[in-house]
Amino acid sequence: MKQTKAPKQTPSPSSKGQTRAVADKASSTVFVSMVFDMSWRLAIVVLVPIIVGVELDHYFKAGYSYVIVGLVVALILAVLVVYRSYLEANKVSVKPNKGRKR
Repeated sequence: MKQTKAPKQTPSPSSKGQTRAVADKASSTVFVSMVFDMSWRLAIVVLVPIIVGVELDHYFKAGYSYVIVGLVVALILAVLVVYRSYLEANKVSVKPNKGRKR
């Protein structure tokens, strides 16, 4: 049998493979950035009203009434943050990967 030589250079990857890898990296970067953005917003809108409510209760010696108001305000603001993040996520256009097996 005759032996054939291997090609001197390995073939370059197809442009489709590179595009898919770039799209995967771009979509995961966008997702991580949006998660961190929403998490610090949620931390602020939940913690600040509750802490203010606790301090107002201590100052006025009012029991738990201001804490409850702080919880309600925190809940409303948290829903608004999640809704705003949802709207921002829908504005981002990331091409779906066709033919990708999961």
